[in-house]
Amino acid sequence: MSYTINKEFMLAANEGDSRKAQNWYIIAHETANPRATGRNEASYMKNNWRNAYTTHVVGDGIVYLIGEPGYVSWGALDANCYAPAQIELQHTTDKALFEKNYRVYVELIRDLCNQFGIPKTLDAGGKGIKGVKSHQWVTQNYGGDHTDPYGYLASMGISKEQFARDIANGFGSSCKTVTAQSKPVAKPQTPSDHDKAVAASKAVHQGNAWAKLDKFNEVSKGKVRIAGWLVPDKPDGPIGKCAYILIMKHGTNKEITRVASQGIKRPDVKKTYGYKGGDALGMDVTVDLSWVKKGTKIDIIFRRCNQANGEGAVNDVRIRDIYLTL
Repeated sequence: MSYTINKEFMLAANEGDSRKAQNWYIIAHETANPRATGRNEASYMKNNWRNAYTTHVVGDGIVYLIGEPGYVSWGALDANCYAPAQIELQHTTDKALFEKNYRVYVELIRDLCNQFGIPKTLDAGGKGIKGVKSHQWVTQNYGGDHTDPYGYLASMGISKEQFARDIANGFGSSCKTVTAQSKPVAKPQTPSDHDKAVAASKAVHQGNAWAKLDKFNEVSKGKVRIAGWLVPDKPDGPIGKCAYILIMKHGTNKEITRVASQGIKRPDVKKTYGYKGGDALGMDVTVDLSWVKKGTKIDIIFRRCNQANGEGAVNDVRIRDIYLTL
């Protein structure tokens, strides 16, 4: 199956929590409002994020992205800081729509578990035991009074045991995501097509910064050039004194290697984003990856940090949607 991710109601750069979450839990919720569509719920969160919001709402057969996955959202009290993703499920009484939503809900949970290295277990153990957690489990372990999503799931014929099995095993077919509000881009078939796709790609916002990939290609056997820029999302926003590019195994959180870059002057980026600091916002490196297994897919993280070894990240932006096959 496939599911669509709609970004229409995603929080802006100055909205929501800027803290990175610890990768302990994916928290499963249910909206408890049978009169609201998924779109209604997403719109409400966008307009009332100061009260509460989750990273995702599953409804109307699709996924609405609200908060940025990997960062704290506000749906589970004291458990918020341990959850890189929290997901609300639309409370519909339409059985056919529920079945579609439920499959998307489960597959999204599974995909987020893969993304953040979280076990596909449901409500296992107590505080600090990684896995998928219901809001009921949060109540039992961190406080509160919510018991979702179990009452609603049961009313639609899904037991806790079935939910756990589905999270663990999926539905027996791969699930691909399609992002809404963007034109479909043909898969690059040649190096030239790849270069054009990279050049035409849009800037990506993550945490407290924007970044864009400008060059990402193999310039000679085993040697890859990576160039782009990173800028804070606020005029006076913090930026690390060191620039690094992290090479990641695509589709995982595994770092293959990292390489330091000199700051490249990008007055155009400084002007466009209204940044009041310096203009050495660009990065440009060529790295020898001939030792990496042939056929490995890689993507990259642009990082600004305060330690010479690339640690102490101040700004991290991962370009997940563009990869290179070695």
